[in-house]
Amino acid sequence: MGTTWTAKFSSADSLENSDVQNIIENKLISLNKVYSTYDPDSELSLLNSAAANEWIKISPALENILLEAVNISKLTNGRYDITVGPIVNLWGFGPGSKAHIQKNLQELGTIKPPEQHQISEALKAVGYNKLKFKPGFILKESNNMYIDLSSIAKGAAIDSIREELIKIGINNLYFEIGGDLTVVGTSGKGSQHGWRIGIEKPLRNSMPGANLQRILLLKNMAMAGSGDYRNFFEWEGRFYSHTVDAKNGYPVDNSIAASVVIAENCLTADAYATAFMTLSKEMIENLAELQNLEYMLILRDEKGILTEKTSQNFESLISLPKE
Repeated sequence: MGTTWTAKFSSADSLENSDVQNIIENKLISLNKVYSTYDPDSELSLLNSAAANEWIKISPALENILLEAVNISKLTNGRYDITVGPIVNLWGFGPGSKAHIQKNLQELGTIKPPEQHQISEALKAVGYNKLKFKPGFILKESNNMYIDLSSIAKGAAIDSIREELIKIGINNLYFEIGGDLTVVGTSGKGSQHGWRIGIEKPLRNSMPGANLQRILLLKNMAMAGSGDYRNFFEWEGRFYSHTVDAKNGYPVDNSIAASVVIAENCLTADAYATAFMTLSKEMIENLAELQNLEYMLILRDEKGILTEKTSQNFESLISLPKE
């Protein structure tokens, strides 16, 4: 999945680290063969290259994640949309980025925003409602559709691996892929209450983990985050982040610097962390209540000052006070 993973665990049984590592890596390899857009032979890549208006047989693993994503698209009125791939690639943030992106990097040292006519053309292929389903099959209504699961695949993989590790007797677990994570039981360091998890301050160009906004205490939960401060480019004094609004084709431009979502499973946390970057605060509050989510929004004003907006019960998860 193009990133790192970390596992910390304990169990009543004697398990070798190498055995657990093999289980995790084998599962990641198999899931990459389903979800990855960077592997040209993955099931998703083959689906993206398949012709439109034909029913394509898909595996249960791909079908399940697609249906989950489409449901979230409906709940967010299409602001979260896995078919946004053509726009993500156009802006230079996806594996299918065009040759002009590489030319910009070589000639300008950065990425130049695309022209409006390019965005308008790419938007013609975007829309979750252009995907049709019947049991075990999917149909795309446009040849130019490009499904990008990067906003949900890490979470799905974390959930899948969590279940595999519980099956072999691991009852205390911290498992993380690229910053998204799940925790089971406790850390085993004298705490009966869970695992201490840090939330980064959304500071551009800072080292990962160098500055923390909050520290949470989580048990039997999943957490995922999204932000505008890691994957971005600057053009003529303006920052453009990798999270693209599927409605207008532009990177999100609002006061939300980062969103953190706590949920029962990581697929849900992962998708909504991305979705919340694009939504109004009122809609976020309503969705969080509907889906039983806890969240923190870290807001950045014009002077760069950070403030927080949290769900009603988020404060109960905080382990240590903010400095």
